[in-house]
Amino acid sequence: RHAITTALALKTTPEEVNYLINALLKLNPTDTERAQARHTITTALPKTTPWRVGSLIDKLLKLDPTDTERAQARHTITTTLPHADSSDLYHLVGLLRQLCPVHNWLAALGIEGT
Repeated sequence: RHAITTALALKTTPEEVNYLINALLKLNPTDTERAQARHTITTALPKTTPWRVGSLIDKLLKLDPTDTERAQARHTITTTLPHADSSDLYHLVGLLRQLCPVHNWLAALGIEGT
């Protein structure tokens, strides 16, 4: 686990983060390791494609994110949605629904009255 958390601190591409988090999750990480992994994910989110946003947020949800981390993930999804293709869109909306109540994300998208 130490080798993975050390690599997470060095590897910042979303694809590398995704692979390292997969490996870490299989090893029953400690709370501190989970926090480090969540930080790495939230740092990588703004630098990634819509498809990778979905896979990174999937991993984030498995690491018991804090309210602040959930807010960062919601923000990333809502700013990514206009640039996502239809296959990514479905996955991103599903993740958004896991992160907050529907009326909150509709309001964030500016379509709350529909």
